[in-house]
Amino acid sequence: MKKSEHISNKFYKNLSARGLAALVSEHRTKDDLKLIKSLSKKSDKILDLACGYGRITIPLAKSGYNVVGIDLATNLIREAKLRAKKQGLKVHFNIGSMTKLPYKAQSFDKIFCLWSSFNHLLTRAEQVKALNEMYRVLKPDGLAFLEMINAEKKKIAEKVKKEGVGTDKRIWGEVFNGVKNLDYMHSRKTLKAVCEKSKFELFRVRFSNLHRRRRIVAELYK
Repeated sequence: MKKSEHISNKFYKNLSARGLAALVSEHRTKDDLKLIKSLSKKSDKILDLACGYGRITIPLAKSGYNVVGIDLATNLIREAKLRAKKQGLKVHFNIGSMTKLPYKAQSFDKIFCLWSSFNHLLTRAEQVKALNEMYRVLKPDGLAFLEMINAEKKKIAEKVKKEGVGTDKRIWGEVFNGVKNLDYMHSRKTLKAVCEKSKFELFRVRFSNLHRRRRIVAELYK
């Protein structure tokens, strides 16, 4: 298991599904669902990449969308399956890494990687590999949508500049439940640079006002 995956797995095992759920508001989840529905059709096959405990996957399935969830953390996937079962929903959940997706080429119309999950990949090489995997499993004319923290925000940028580690000093994190969560803190410029090294030829990196905050998003088109 790669270092990034080991760190991420340890963090989410310690945090637990309940702890993770406590960090997100109902408003945020509603916003995320609204966003996905605005970019998708019910005939689309959707991949919820880094789905956690099914926060987005389950309500999408309940609304009639064809959605599959995948996450690295076994405890979160176990909780996602339990929650779906309790609601009488048949949702496919898989355990796996975004750098090696367990799906055939051209399996999905849309891929959504939300809540800064892409930032858990701590090297640019892993990030490019993950984007190339998204490209591989997307159908022609498919869309991959990434959403993450705005590391250009003044307070965050100052902390990253002062405390950042790694080759380009952009790895930074905070402590939750006694375990430090590390993220690669992207600016629009650094995220664009990663996208440019991937197989995606058409993409857009920009700010977007989501969850009443300015976030960085990337839209990548196959």
